[in-house]
Parts: sequence; C-alpha cells; structure tokens
Amino acid sequence: MKIRSPEIQPEFIAALQRQDAKAFEKLFALYSGLVYSIAFSSLADRMLAEDILQEVFLKAYHALPRFTGTRLSPWLGRIAHNTCIDLLRQQKKSPTVVAKPIEELHLSATEQVPDELPDMMNALSATEKEVLVLKKIEGLSYAEISEITGLAEGTLRNLLVKVIRSLQGVAGEQRL
Repeated sequence: MKIRSPEIQPEFIAALQRQDAKAFEKLFALYSGLVYSIAFSSLADRMLAEDILQEVFLKAYHALPRFTGTRLSPWLGRIAHNTCIDLLRQQKKSPTVVAKPIEELHLSATEQVPDELPDMMNALSATEKEVLVLKKIEGLSYAEISEITGLAEGTLRNLLVKVIRSLQGVAGEQRL
C-alpha cells in the first residue's frame, strides 16, 4: 500500500496556522509515518528516528504560523531530511544503512517481500535508500521527493532506475 498525500483543504491549513490542537493531531496522524520513514532510512536507529519524529513536529508546530505553501508532505519531509542531516553532522559520523524492518514498511498483506531484502537494502547508500523508500514505499511523486532531498527530478529518476537494477542484480545473484 502506498501512502498518497491527502488533499489538503485551505481551512485545514488555516487551522494549523492558528495552532489548533485538533488540526495538529490530524497533521501528526497523516504525516508521522512519512517523517518516521525519512528519519529511520537516514539514521537506521529506531530511538533516534522517534526523537527526530518528535523534533520535526515540534519544529513544524512553531513554523506553521509562517507556512505559505499548500503541500504539507514535502514541507514536513524537508524538515525531517534537514533535521537528520543536522544530527548526522552533529554526531560527525556517516549514516549507517540498514534495512528497515519489514513490519515498519507500509506494505499490504498481498505484497511479497524477498527474504534477502535486508541484505539488498544494506548495499544501498543512504541517499539511494531514502529515494527508494520515499518513491516505492511512501508513494511520493518525484516532485515531492525533489523538494525533500533537494535533488533534481531527472537525477531522482536516474538514481531510482540504477537502484532497482542494482537490487534486481543482487536478487538474481542470491537466487543462483
């Protein structure tokens, strides 16, 4: 199951800008999965991802009165992406890439996941993994991913093709 950005009504954004508690609860319910996915794919640590989740929504709460856009998912995604980068810089370490546990992926019961998925995901760079998660699991458009990562849409398309070919190659090798 891919998560699609819900249609956002101007009234909802206005309520968020007034810092209405119920509107903020709805915002959290709608986008906490996306923010957690970005944080976990960047940091590979559940506890840190949960901390980032809280920090992102705190930052969003304070920034909402100044929000001028109409699309919340790229805006929140960008806050999450930048917060993760800031944390990694602060820790002065490279991101460790590990596979997201299968139970944390937004997959339907009918989708088949190969047993080799964790090993295949470990072979990807942090950027490759983030783009793959945002496109194929979270179901974001290239435009939304571009806003989150700062990469051009064409670059994202090429990167995703490369990643998919790489994963197909690894899957083929492991089945031989």
